Amino acid sequence: MRGIRQIISMLPKILTDSLKLAFTILGGIGIVVGFTSFSLDCIGKLPAQIGAVTLVYVVLVIGTIYIKRKLTKNQVTLNIRGMKVIVKEGDIFSANGWKLIPFNEYFDTQVDDIIIAHNSLNGKYIDSLSDDEKEALKLAIATDNRSPLKRYESADGAKTRYELGTIKVFQDVMMLALTHFNEQNEAHTNRAEYENTLRKMWKEINRTYQGKPINIPLIGGGLTRLDDMTDKPNEQLLRCILCTLRTSNVTFDENVQISIILTKKALETINLYELKGEK
Repeated sequence: MRGIRQIISMLPKILTDSLKLAFTILGGIGIVVGFTSFSLDCIGKLPAQIGAVTLVYVVLVIGTIYIKRKLTKNQVTLNIRGMKVIVKEGDIFSANGWKLIPFNEYFDTQVDDIIIAHNSLNGKYIDSLSDDEKEALKLAIATDNRSPLKRYESADGAKTRYELGTIKVFQDVMMLALTHFNEQNEAHTNRAEYENTLRKMWKEINRTYQGKPINIPLIGGGLTRLDDMTDKPNEQLLRCILCTLRTSNVTFDENVQISIILTKKALETINLYELKGEK
């Protein structure tokens, strides 16, 4: 049933593309038949010949849809202003290269299901560190002030708040200030801020990446609250990530692979084939 639902959800674009490709293939078959002097007379009269050609065309369309769906079920490769971007299912923690992990504007590291949830992406990341690494992480956050984006000291100097979009680096992780943090310990932003943060994020990644592969999760998914959105369609978030790369005026080395890594659960709600038109 899941496979059928996916095919149905992909029909608009995949059907159009398959109809065109099948017609091209059928035309090629016609040319070959013409050169070989093969005749359809053996099939019978004209209605039977038309039926045979129609049947071949339908089989070609169905076969093309199946192959296209198979090839884009778990991964699709896009070209965004000449940059190779791969959208795929996977585990960001096992990816090779930089791993981008969203944090709040204070870069908090307290995983207690109050400040940071254990099942959030940054919670899982911090929980994976040893005690010594956690101390090194805190030091890196406190001392990595290379970003040109603004930071704000609290009145008592105890805490520093960073402009959304700021990236700090520790080991092979890029930590992104994605959300505000309110008195109810809620990480939140809104759609306009989210888009602006992503544009600044791409510039910060460009400042930091040093030619290494870049791996990004579905930013804004999970526990992040978008104040002016009652729901957060995963495909809409993904399109926004791609759109902000396109409009950021940032260019990465053509040999650098940019991967947007989706969980299996997120992928079930995203039609990867529909992304193939992204440029």
